Amino acid sequence: EGEESITNTQVRGVDEGGIVKTHGDHLVVLRRGRLFTVRIGDGALTPVASIDAPPPGVTGGWYDEMLISGDTIVVVGYNYQNSGTELGLFSIDAQGQLSRRGTYYLRSGDYYSSRNYASRLLGSTLVFYMPIAIPTWGGQAAELPAMRRQNDDWRELIRGERIYQPVQEVSGSPLMHTVVRCDLAPTERGGEPDCRADAIIGPSSRNFFVSANAVYVW
Repeated sequence: EGEESITNTQVRGVDEGGIVKTHGDHLVVLRRGRLFTVRIGDGALTPVASIDAPPPGVTGGWYDEMLISGDTIVVVGYNYQNSGTELGLFSIDAQGQLSRRGTYYLRSGDYYSSRNYASRLLGSTLVFYMPIAIPTWGGQAAELPAMRRQNDDWRELIRGERIYQPVQEVSGSPLMHTVVRCDLAPTERGGEPDCRADAIIGPSSRNFFVSANAVYVW
C-alpha cells in the first residue's frame, strides 16, 4: 500500500504535489523558493537544513510544489529564463540534511499550475500532463516535448509514431495533449531521469485523471 501521504490525494498510492511532505522523522517544506527540513518529535519542531530551489546563477523561477520518492525530493516550477518547467532534484538523508542532485527542464510555454502541467508520483515514476500548442499559421512547426539538463541542449522525448490523431476532425485551435513519464530511480545512482512521452491531438478543452495503473486524458 505504501507510506501514507499527508497530501489530500485523489487515489491512494498516487501522490500529488504539495508544499509540505514527510520523510521519516522530518517535515519537508517548500516556501518562497527554498526547501526546509524540520525534525518532528518530543513535542517540538527543530529546524535542520535549508537549500535554495533554483541552482546557483539561475533566476526567473516560480516554484509551486514538490514530491518525494524514497530519498529523492522533486521541486516543480516554471523558469522564464529557461522557458520550461523546472524539475529540481535533491537528496535527503535520515538526518534531514539536503543536497542538490541536478536541475532539468521540460520544454513548455507557460507557468506551472494544476490546470496546465499536472504532476503525479507513482513509486519512482513522475507523471506529467502537459498541453502543447500547435501553430496554425505561417507554416510553423510545433515544438515537440523535450527535456534537457541545465546548460545542455534540448532532447526530444517523443517519436512521430507516439503522437496520435483522433478519427474525428479537430475544430478550433488544436493542442498536443502530452503525458510525460520520468523514472527517477536512475538518479539515485548518479544517472539521468529516464523520460518518455505520448501525445494525442485534440481540442483545447481537457481533463485528466491518474490511477495506479493508467493515465486518462479526455
